Amino acid sequence: MFNPADLGNFYGTEGYTRHWTRQMIMTDGAMHLNENGAAWLMDVIASYQSLKLDKQTGGFQLWKLKVNIDKSCVVTCQKDSNTPNLVKQKIEYTDFPMSEITLYVEGEGDRRVCLLTSEH
Repeated sequence: MFNPADLGNFYGTEGYTRHWTRQMIMTDGAMHLNENGAAWLMDVIASYQSLKLDKQTGGFQLWKLKVNIDKSCVVTCQKDSNTPNLVKQKIEYTDFPMSEITLYVEGEGDRRVCLLTSEH
């Protein structure tokens, strides 16, 4: 499990790693999440990548994870803040150590890149 304080070390990125589904590329910060207990979150985001979502978002996706007190959580995707959810998935249990996190996916098709907001 990662230490949330570690995320403050990611500004920009030096490397890119393709997600195993081949649906998106992860920056160093997103890969850090993937390797330290949040691979399931990257899998959720990758599972929704499609040309349909590309058309709905115009190449920018705002992904949010919110963890509830009972350790259930909700993952959502929006075109931008204050817009309706395009994706909403409830998950019964998570041990994710933060109450929430926001990630971006930018680009379309085989050039979708998942990144931390600090890497933008």
